[in-house]
Amino acid sequence: MSVSTSATSMPRSASRAAFDLEVEWRERLDTYDFTMVFLLHPSGWRLELFHRDEATPSAALDPGTQHDRLGYGHVAYTCWSADQVRAVHDRLVGLGAASHIPPSPSPAPERLFDYLVDPEGNLLELVGRG
Repeated sequence: MSVSTSATSMPRSASRAAFDLEVEWRERLDTYDFTMVFLLHPSGWRLELFHRDEATPSAALDPGTQHDRLGYGHVAYTCWSADQVRAVHDRLVGLGAASHIPPSPSPAPERLFDYLVDPEGNLLELVGRG
């Protein structure tokens, strides 16, 4: 799986730090005026980050209204357990993310979920077995 999102600072991306991702590949694309970085998790999944110097933050996404428009909604990360959801949530908050919905029982049976907005303005969901 590969997911792409935006970042204001490639080396200090909250998602990179929270999930122990390593830089697999980095490229500056002058034609499009942005830098992209592929981050790799030891298990094989990837996160692709884009950075453009003059990009401005968009309005923070809201878990309750994200589906009211077409296009990007959020990035969902699956955690192995409810404890991992709580630990990653705390780690992301420590890295500057804002908690929108704290770890809570999911509408799906036996699952815990939460929503955060990372420092780059990306809406993140954590889901794990509860």
